[in-house]
Amino acid sequence: MPTTNAHSLFGHFANASGSPEKHATEALTYILRSSRTAQAAIQQFMQQVGVEMPQAIFYESQVICSDGCIPDVVGFDSDGLRHVIIEGKFWAPLTSHQPVSYLKSLAEDSPGIVLFVAPSIRLANLWRELQVACTAEGTQLAPPQISSVEEEHTQVDPKATGGNLDDHQITHARVGQHTLAVTSWRHLLSTLQHALQAAGEDACASDVGQLQGLCEAMDAEAFLPLTLEELDPAHGRRLKQFGNLIDGVLDSVEHEPWFSSRGRYEADSSSFGCNFRMHDYECWLGVSGLLWDAMRTTPNDATPLWLEFYGTLEQIRTLQMNLPRLLEQAQAERFQSFSTAEGGPSLAVALYLPLGVEEGCVISHVIRQLKQIAAAVAYTESHATIPSPSKSPLPV
Repeated sequence: MPTTNAHSLFGHFANASGSPEKHATEALTYILRSSRTAQAAIQQFMQQVGVEMPQAIFYESQVICSDGCIPDVVGFDSDGLRHVIIEGKFWAPLTSHQPVSYLKSLAEDSPGIVLFVAPSIRLANLWRELQVACTAEGTQLAPPQISSVEEEHTQVDPKATGGNLDDHQITHARVGQHTLAVTSWRHLLSTLQHALQAAGEDACASDVGQLQGLCEAMDAEAFLPLTLEELDPAHGRRLKQFGNLIDGVLDSVEHEPWFSSRGRYEADSSSFGCNFRMHDYECWLGVSGLLWDAMRTTPNDATPLWLEFYGTLEQIRTLQMNLPRLLEQAQAERFQSFSTAEGGPSLAVALYLPLGVEEGCVISHVIRQLKQIAAAVAYTESHATIPSPSKSPLPV
């Protein structure tokens, strides 16, 4: 069982509960309270938008204001005056207090900033939401500006940017003595990590890396705003054709000696397909949105169609060790697999679909992959060792 270090970020959150935003901002507070280098980096970060803060800023999380609002991270000076509010967002909506109540809670007649940190893909929409909220409360924002590490402030016309905000910039506007700003998690955390690495604070830099991992995970799971292209009926037609493809493949292999016990279609929130047996393994052939999405970092290898094996832990480990080499020796289709313990030990194998050909050719291509996999499975069941590279037992 993994252990946690009480002095690491994971140790700090070993028993934490709550929303992802709370985890992220608690982690950010932990980092700022742990390192003066991180505090200095935040100071310089704020200077990019013209906010000069007192040298000594003390950070607290989830501070309750007099009007009931609870900002995520608050920076106080030595007199207890608020100069910084950092609000972490993934995909949660703005609250009724955001951002106007936050701006009002900053120290009067002193520089201060309310900074919203969000996934880069949300920045443009988030900035518009903040502008609308300010207008609804009668709070006048100055014309927005964009700042980056390399450039001084430049006034920006949202129409000129196509409505998009750069991942490594800060969009900001003055509200009297105060500033309202948005930036990405990636920009803020990379700024902190570079400063910590340069100062040799490797442990704290590692904590920032762990927080980056959380933010990336939340980006991957996010329900992104829909586009018109995504609602095109062609996508529905293609999903139906994938179902027909699965039927065509299974109809064609049902008399193969390795095939038996064809079951009914099963579906969940991210997949649909059909169960059957390949030799002594329970299998599932279908379209998996979860596994398809898992290949987003290698889009040229991505495929919607997967063959998943279920069995004992020993059976799955045997397949993990043997299938890749056996299929490589047979010069089979490039091999990609994912292992999971969810619902019991299993191994999912990608089935690749040829482009630019008709349905019959696609079915034949998938059948050829299934036959190669079935031959490899049969060999692993009957042999204790793997053949030499020059002697492949599989069909080519």
